[in-house]
Amino acid sequence: MTRAKYRVELQTDDQILIKDVGEDSMTVTNDAEAVVRDLHRNGILGEHRLLYIDSEGSVDELKHDGKGTFQGFAPGKRT
Repeated sequence: MTRAKYRVELQTDDQILIKDVGEDSMTVTNDAEAVVRDLHRNGILGEHRLLYIDSEGSVDELKHDGKGTFQGFAPGKRT
């Protein structure tokens, strides 16, 4: 299975929102370490809060240290 496929949906001064778009690839949830590392390597991540829309449409957060290391998940806002 290939790495997660995602796209940046929104970027503000303090947060980035990405969306899981892969059908035949790993999910952002299952490939979180690589997603955080890739966004950091591409100079996008920085200290931004990283939110993601998963394959089921839920919004959650990928916690990171600002240096490209994934540190866990946090629940996003629920309605």
